[in-house]
Amino acid sequence: MRPKAFFGGLAPSTCIAFVLAVSLGCSMPHLYTAAPLPQEEPAAPETGPQVIRVADLAGAWGMQAFKVENVALVTGLNNTGSDPPPDPRREMLLGDMRTHDVENPNAVLASTKTSMVMVRALLPPGVRQGDRVDIEVLVPPQSETTSLQGGWLMPTRLTETAVLDGRVHTGHEYVLAQGHVLVDAQLQGSDDPVAWRRGRVLGGGVVLKSRPLGLGVRSEHQ
Repeated sequence: MRPKAFFGGLAPSTCIAFVLAVSLGCSMPHLYTAAPLPQEEPAAPETGPQVIRVADLAGAWGMQAFKVENVALVTGLNNTGSDPPPDPRREMLLGDMRTHDVENPNAVLASTKTSMVMVRALLPPGVRQGDRVDIEVLVPPQSETTSLQGGWLMPTRLTETAVLDGRVHTGHEYVLAQGHVLVDAQLQGSDDPVAWRRGRVLGGGVVLKSRPLGLGVRSEHQ
């Protein structure tokens, strides 16, 4: 006898295989996953024209304080001065005194009423001719002068100064200085002996030569 047909004439064995295939297909996990979509790369930022600053091409000059100095004579001391020991600055001062027709300059220097001093000033950037600056007055370390109180700074011209091969060399004259010396001991209320050998002439310097400010092109851009 022939076996009865199922599902429209299919054999039983065929139907069983079909049912198993459908069951397994619904219950097994997917063995393949879809490939991820390619991501678009971010667009490069738009670049405009390169900005060039003045500071990239040029640098300022004349922005630093500038020191000028000279050797000078303080007079009118109350026997607190001294005869300076021989050195290049003493010879420089004697030469300046002879130029201004000072009689017997060696005797003047030897008096206890006078003292050789170092005078200097700092010129700020942009200082103009005719401006006034403070003057610093210092007794040289090897001097025996004990005090500048009551002293008067004789006129002196402050210059660029350098000592080379034991000789003092000067440059351009920038300041004319003179006036009454106020010792630091008075200004600070100090009894320090060093403070009596150091002082200032407030506003005692007149600028002779202006110090302009400017811009210069950097060497790599010339």
